[in-house]
Amino acid sequence: MQIREMFDQIHKRYDMLNHLMSAGRDIAWRRFCCEKLPKKENTVVLDLCGGTGDFSIAFKKKYGLPKLSIVGDFAGKMLDAAEKKDSELAPVQMDATNIPLVCESVDFVLNGFGMRNIQNLDLLLARLSGC
Repeated sequence: MQIREMFDQIHKRYDMLNHLMSAGRDIAWRRFCCEKLPKKENTVVLDLCGGTGDFSIAFKKKYGLPKLSIVGDFAGKMLDAAEKKDSELAPVQMDATNIPLVCESVDFVLNGFGMRNIQNLDLLLARLSGC
C-alpha cells in the first residue's frame, strides 16, 4: 500500500494512534520543541508532513496565532482533519521533497514524525539547505 493511501485511510484514528504508541509523549515532544524556538513577530510557520496539524496547534498554544501557519502534507484527508481541528490553519497538499514555496518565505519549519516516511530524505534536506 502506498504511504499516502495509508494515511488517508487512518486519518480519523491518527491522533489517537500517535498518543497510544508514544504513551502521550508526542504531546510533550511537540511542546518541548516549540519552547526551543525563539519568539518572533509575524511568524510564518510550515508544519511539514503536518498531518492533522498538531505541531502547528502546539506552536499556536505557545506563541499565539502566527501570521500564517501552513500545514503541508501529501495526504488530503489528513489535511481535512487539520482544518476541522483549527480553521485558522492553512492546509496545503504537497510533497515534502518538492515544497511549493519560495525560499525564505517561512520562519520555521516544524516536522514531527514525517521524516520517517520520506523516501528520498537527501532530496528534502538538499531543498531545505539550499534556501
